[in-house]
Formats: sequence, structure tokens, C-alpha cells
Amino acid sequence: MQMTKSEIVRSYREAASKRNQIGILADLNACPREDIEKILKEAGVLGSSKKKAAKKEEVPRVTKAKVSRKTAEPDSSGKAETEAGGDEDRDIYVSREISRLLCERIDRLADIIESLEKEFIKLSEDLAARKGEYTAYLDFLKRIKVKGGDE
Repeated sequence: MQMTKSEIVRSYREAASKRNQIGILADLNACPREDIEKILKEAGVLGSSKKKAAKKEEVPRVTKAKVSRKTAEPDSSGKAETEAGGDEDRDIYVSREISRLLCERIDRLADIIESLEKEFIKLSEDLAARKGEYTAYLDFLKRIKVKGGDE
């Protein structure tokens, strides 16, 4: 071997093409590919010969309703019926990150709606109070007019 184990591992890690690098390292060290693979396996940078199945990210399933100009409310199954024909319902998938972002946006919108509802209630109460004041003021003006007209 011309190179130390740590040099072999470093060279393998830095290589653009890992597969080709094993052959290059074997040639440089005048040894069979198996020796380089053994060194890399011992170092933990090369997996076993059996390929492990890539762990798939679980993707939330989202059902998209039919789309038309006039869409009815979704039924109990979550599907909406439309007056016009249209495409069949189809499943769409989003990543966890997009799902998280959508949920955050929905939460922010729910908070905004809640604050607007509170503001609306307050304004309605203020309007009702002002209406009472306005009515009392008009009644007062009518009484002054009547008294002024009698004299």
C-alpha cells in the first residue's frame, strides 16, 4: 500500500465519483478493489454490499376537490360536487415542509380572523352606543324646536 488508511478514506470522501475513486485508489496502491472496499467499510464510509432501501419520507395525503365556477360545499367524504362536469377528483401529495408551511399560514390566518372578529364586535358595540347617543341628541333637538316654536 502506498497510502495510509486515513488517506484512502479522505480521498474517497472528497471524490466526485465515489464508485470510480475505488478503482483509482486500487490502481494507486497496486492492490485489488476488494482491499480498498474493505478499508472503506472498516472506516464506516462504505456500506455493506447489500443496498439498504432508502427511507422514504412520509408525505401527507391531501385530496383536491373538483374545480368549477360554482362549487358546492364538500360532503362528509371531503369531496365537493360541482354543477358543471369537470375532472375527476385526484390525490395530490405535498412534502412535510410544505404541509408545515401551509399549516402555519392557516394558523396565522385564523389568528387574524379572530382579531378581526373581536374588532368587529367592538365596533358594533361602539356603533350601537353612538346610535343611542345620536337618537337622544335628535330627540333633544326636536324638543328644543317645539319649545322654540310655541313661544
